Amino acid sequence: MINLLLGFEGRISRMQFWIGMLITAAIELILMFVFDVPYFPAELKPASVRLIEFAIQLVTIYPTAAIVVKRLHDRNQPGFYSIWLLGLIMLVAFTNLFGLTDDPKNPNWLDWILGLCTIVIGLAFLFELGFRRGTAGENRFGPDPLRGPAVGGSGPERT
Repeated sequence: MINLLLGFEGRISRMQFWIGMLITAAIELILMFVFDVPYFPAELKPASVRLIEFAIQLVTIYPTAAIVVKRLHDRNQPGFYSIWLLGLIMLVAFTNLFGLTDDPKNPNWLDWILGLCTIVIGLAFLFELGFRRGTAGENRFGPDPLRGPAVGGSGPERT
């Protein structure tokens, strides 16, 4: 579990990806609840709440990055591609922190552009990492997570 959330080497299956993402989302939601950060605010959050929310996002970006990179590796893609998703997450976090976006009463052009980018890039990564089968057999990033390190073994079929 520690390697799933903190390590960047190797590959993970779709099931491990979903488990890791659910754990990371649960941690984020629990922290938001503990620190009383509203999930769906009616107005722009005060600066102190935005700072807490930003700190929570910083805590969860590392395990998210580890999960995404290993899943990209399973798809035989370089982990560097994760910068598209992770960079966007951090850009949104910074614009929210400084109050440039995330005002439900007064959405601006930046809200719309970042929202559209989040939908497009988020869906692309969701389909690529969450639904597409990994590379069968060993690839340049390591052994098949469903077949294990044995070459020519009779592990489970890819799902």
